[in-house]
Amino acid sequence: MPFKSEDVAWAAGLFEGEGTINTGKSYYDNGEKRARKTPQITIRIGMTDIEPLERFAAIFGGSVTGPYKDKRKDWYKPYWFVSVNKAKLVKSAVEAMFPYLSPRRKEQLGVLYSF
Repeated sequence: MPFKSEDVAWAAGLFEGEGTINTGKSYYDNGEKRARKTPQITIRIGMTDIEPLERFAAIFGGSVTGPYKDKRKDWYKPYWFVSVNKAKLVKSAVEAMFPYLSPRRKEQLGVLYSF
């Protein structure tokens, strides 16, 4: 999937500063926890501003969820998440952002993918 280089650079900066990579090794089936045969890899970013998350989702796919409210403090702002978890979308996003990422992020992603 072709991406505009300025969109990828912007998204990589957002991911570098705010993003996480999760590997789901289990899932729930009717309330019962089951092991996955292959871990599900998810790119996730959480923020109190929805607009950057919507832009990230528009570039790479995925979904924006929220708002959520942190119940620990009344004055905390609501927050949202963007999650990309379909294997093809995650792989294309990682491949596109890889050149723009820090050595630390590249090392984290290198464990999951070999480029």
